[in-house]
Amino acid sequence: MSFIFHELQDIFFERLKYFLLTEDFTIDSMNAIDLKDLKINNWRILFPEGLEQMALSFDKWQSKKTMDEMVVLSEKLENPQSKTQKISIALEIKIMKILPKNVFLKQQAFFALFKNHFIALESASYFCDILWRSLDDQSLDFSFYTKRISLFFIYVVIVFFYCGDRSENYIDTKEFIKDSLNNFSSLAILKEKIKTKINIQDIPILRYIF
Repeated sequence: MSFIFHELQDIFFERLKYFLLTEDFTIDSMNAIDLKDLKINNWRILFPEGLEQMALSFDKWQSKKTMDEMVVLSEKLENPQSKTQKISIALEIKIMKILPKNVFLKQQAFFALFKNHFIALESASYFCDILWRSLDDQSLDFSFYTKRISLFFIYVVIVFFYCGDRSENYIDTKEFIKDSLNNFSSLAILKEKIKTKINIQDIPILRYIF
């Protein structure tokens, strides 16, 4: 039963990814999704705790798909990649490829609501944790936490950057991912990089950070 339940959730998320191309991330929009072919009357059957549970599960689903795609892509590459290269690949897939950009923006707008900050934190933390685990991280000491905290910060900053990126094929975001991983220990470098590439005033939340 649990397997079937998760299969139905996966089907729902695949539909949601395209449904949100034209609809907003709201309860009313979710109620409009037709699930009759799945023998389900309402999306709440899959997510009884409501929109917040669905949004968190949707982002975790994206994280899992990222790991799957990262494995496939890594197998196609001839030369072994370093951990930094694998993290770069994962960040690019998760942020730039799993969802169409306008859907990604709608999801981030939902996470940006004050009442949803804990959901946003949990979703980002989940991604950082499974990414490190996929790299066979065996840390048992304090570095277990520092690695995840560092990656968490990088991930969040890159998300903000991508939201404001208007470069062709988002090449600036791809470069920013590489620069961020090379310079993650220097907050000042990241700040200056952001300021030179995008207009901080276009993204309200960045005005509070920078």
